[in-house]
Amino acid sequence: MKFNCRFIVMVLVSFLFFLCRLDYASSLKTGIVSKRDSGDILDQVKMDYKQFYTKCNLKRLAGGFLVGALLANTNIDQSVADWYQDSVRSNKTDRFSKDVKVFGNKKDVAIATASMIGVSLILHHTQLGAILGKYTSSYVRVLLVAGPVLWASQVLTGGTRPKYNQSSHWHPFRSSHGVSGHAFLGAVPFLVAARFTSRPVFKVLLYSASTFTGFSRINDNAHYLSQVLLGWWLAYVSVGTIFNDTDSHVTPFFDQRGGVGIAYTKQLP
Repeated sequence: MKFNCRFIVMVLVSFLFFLCRLDYASSLKTGIVSKRDSGDILDQVKMDYKQFYTKCNLKRLAGGFLVGALLANTNIDQSVADWYQDSVRSNKTDRFSKDVKVFGNKKDVAIATASMIGVSLILHHTQLGAILGKYTSSYVRVLLVAGPVLWASQVLTGGTRPKYNQSSHWHPFRSSHGVSGHAFLGAVPFLVAARFTSRPVFKVLLYSASTFTGFSRINDNAHYLSQVLLGWWLAYVSVGTIFNDTDSHVTPFFDQRGGVGIAYTKQLP
């Protein structure tokens, strides 16, 4: 019996959402879910922009772009792309890629967002409606805050697609594919959902799912590794901004030997 991968993914997302719903109240009490909800969405977005453009947050964003620059302007991107296409890609990865790509398609994202807004308004008097409204509001705020940065970084890096047989090196204004929009859009819903639970197992599943759409772009030879990582990193930093993430950080770094890594730091109470 053949199963539709998209159906399985959607069932998984729905299941995780309702599990997170059960955990939402405790998350709010522990401060995992932001309480920065006063005022209308325009007031919230203004506060989000102020938080996003703080020195600390811009340093976090720049750290990711430094790693992206290293990958893009050396032969690492091309080597990874060649290795994946020659040694990993298969009919199975193509089918999986086709199904998870939907989370990054602009048309599908617009339809899903409008649907969530409509359902949350209809069910506003219920607990589910309130949670869905909170989730949708957070999701839209991430898009509003990060959208201009995404567009500007795509153009300023000027990266092109590997399927065009051109290098990943940055050439401002040459093209507009230096940061993967699919990887960004596909990561945001899962990264936001991860903030609605305090349970590590749910967070691991949701963070893992946030990489699926980015993986599909590498599989389809539509983006280089650096472009996918930058799209995901922009989503991660932007979600942290919305939830006023000040006590924990994931930061790329370079060591003295020329290696690249990621450091996780958390401020203890």
